[in-house]
Amino acid sequence: MLVQIKAVGRNEGELLAAVIDLGNRNRRTLGFLPHAAFHQAAEGGTLLAAVEDTRLVGYALYGLPGDRVRLTHLCVDDTHRGQGINKRLVEAISERHADRLGILLKCRKDYGLEKMWTRLGFQARTEVDGRGGAREPLVVWWRSHGHPDLFTHLESPALATAAMDCNVFADLHSSYERNGAEETKALSAQWLVDLLELVVLPQLVQEIHAVRDAAERRIQINALSHYRQPPLEQLDQDRMLRTLTETAWEDLGLELPRTVNDRGDLAYVIQAQAAGLQLLITRDAGLLELSPVAEKVCGVRILRPADSVVAIDELKRTQAYQPGSLLGTALTTTAVPSGQEQQQLVFLNKPGGERQKAFKARLRDFAARPDQWIRQQIAGKDGQLLATYCHETRDGELRVPLLRVNEQHPSAPP
Repeated sequence: MLVQIKAVGRNEGELLAAVIDLGNRNRRTLGFLPHAAFHQAAEGGTLLAAVEDTRLVGYALYGLPGDRVRLTHLCVDDTHRGQGINKRLVEAISERHADRLGILLKCRKDYGLEKMWTRLGFQARTEVDGRGGAREPLVVWWRSHGHPDLFTHLESPALATAAMDCNVFADLHSSYERNGAEETKALSAQWLVDLLELVVLPQLVQEIHAVRDAAERRIQINALSHYRQPPLEQLDQDRMLRTLTETAWEDLGLELPRTVNDRGDLAYVIQAQAAGLQLLITRDAGLLELSPVAEKVCGVRILRPADSVVAIDELKRTQAYQPGSLLGTALTTTAVPSGQEQQQLVFLNKPGGERQKAFKARLRDFAARPDQWIRQQIAGKDGQLLATYCHETRDGELRVPLLRVNEQHPSAPP
C-alpha cells in the first residue's frame, strides 16, 4: 500500500490516539511527552502522520520557535522501518516550512543514530550534557534549508576544495599534541586558508562520534560547525565499492577491504566523489596507498597535507599568470609578474608630483605580501599596459589601494 504523509487534524481523535500509542510504545528512546503536547501539536498543525491505508506507520512532532523548526519526535513503527518513511516525514517538514532557516534536534549520543541523522540531511553542530542523573551527552543536529545569509553571496577566493579524513581533522583540532601533526598545521597558514577550503564528509562525522574520550569527542564535534558539509549526490555506492576493490586488486594487488579501516577509507573516496570533490587530504598510509585507484575510478586525488600545500601553490601560480580575456574586448588581464616595477612606471602620477622611487617602493611593498594583496594588470591587444590595480577581500569588504590607468594608451578614455 502507498504511504501518505498528512497533518493530523485536531478533530481526528482516532488517528491522534494512534500517534500517542505509538509514542508510548517507543517512550524508552523518545522520552516522555504528555498527551496534552500531542493535542497541542495537532491544534497548531505541527504533527505529521505517515499513514498506510488507514493504519498509522510513523509520525513527526515538532515546534516552530523563532525562525527555525525544532523536531521533538520522529518515530516509525517497527514493522515499517528501513522503508524511508522517516526521510519522507523530515522532507515533508522542510517543504511545509521552507521559509524557516532549518530543522534543529537533540539526540542522545548513546543511541548511535549518527548514520541515520546524516542520511536524513542533518549535520552535527555540538554536543551538550543531557538531563537526569546519568546526564548522557546529547548531540545537537541541524538540517539547513539553504537560506542565504550575510556571507552567501561573497565570492570565495578559494581555488580548490578538499575533504579531510579524521587524522587531519584531529591534527587541527585535538586538545593534545599528535605525532606528525606539524605537517598538517601547514594547512592553517593564512595564505593557504584563503585559497583552500576544507570540508567535512559524513564518514568523518561518523568517526568523530566514535571517539571514546568524551571530552575530546565534544571538542571535535564543536569544531565541525566551522566547516561546510557539502551535499552528496545520489550514487550507486555498492557499484562504486565493487569497482574500487576490483581496480585495487588489478592495479595494486590489494585485496580490499582487509580491515574496518579499509572500509572507512573507501567510504571517504566514494563520498568525496559524491560531493564533487577532487582532493582528499590524509596522513593515513592505507588511504594514501589508494590514491592511484581513487583518481582512476573516482577522479579523487589523495594527498598528504604537505603535498596539498605544494599543489595549491602551483595552482595559485598557474591561474594567476594565465591571461584572461575581458568580455567583449580585445583586452587581457594577468597577474603582475615579479620584478616588473619599471614597466609599471607608465602608471606614475606625474601630475600629482609622485616620484618614481616612492611609486616603486609602494609596488614592491604589495609584491612582498602575496598572501594579502592580489596584483593584476590589463593589457591591450598590442601588449601595451592599459591599467594596473591591487586588491584584497577582508571581512567581506573589498579593498583597492591601487587603481591606475595609462592615460597615454590609445584605449584610454579622453
